[in-house]
Amino acid sequence: VYKRHVPVTVTNVVETSIGDDKEILSLEIYPIPANNELTVKIDNPEHKELLLEIYTYSGKLVHSEETFIGKTLNISAFTDGMYILRISGDNIYETRKIIVQD
Repeated sequence: VYKRHVPVTVTNVVETSIGDDKEILSLEIYPIPANNELTVKIDNPEHKELLLEIYTYSGKLVHSEETFIGKTLNISAFTDGMYILRISGDNIYETRKIIVQD
């Protein structure tokens, strides 16, 4: 089978998405991989109340709490694997992948 390769060049792309009016948070999450503790620092200059949630990669909620600036979480009971950390609030929605490894 003969496959023909066609080069494509894309320039001056304007990226848009649904919900462009949402605010972007500055997050600092460490260490990655984490083992017993995970620190989440949130730059939240408007001091909005936020919900910090952690889900297993299969979608099970394993941690949920309200926060304003983040915190250090005890994750010693988490099994090794990949998790999704979600921060949400008024016009705010951010997700990050985290790895827990003993």
